[in-house]
Amino acid sequence: MIDVDTNSGGILTIPVTYNKHWRAFLHEENSTQELETLISNYAFLGVKLPIGEGRMEIIYDDKH
Repeated sequence: MIDVDTNSGGILTIPVTYNKHWRAFLHEENSTQELETLISNYAFLGVKLPIGEGRMEIIYDDKH
């Protein structure tokens, strides 16, 4: 889990190789939303963050 708090949104680059099976979720006080994942810096996993705060969970799900 990663605590995130952003007032403008953006892309968080995580230094692991991008793969379509990575999934990211933002857990807020009363809800959970799946976040968009994308290729960042040519090869890494990027997660598009919305404005706000919460706890982000990243999982590798090759069964989805």
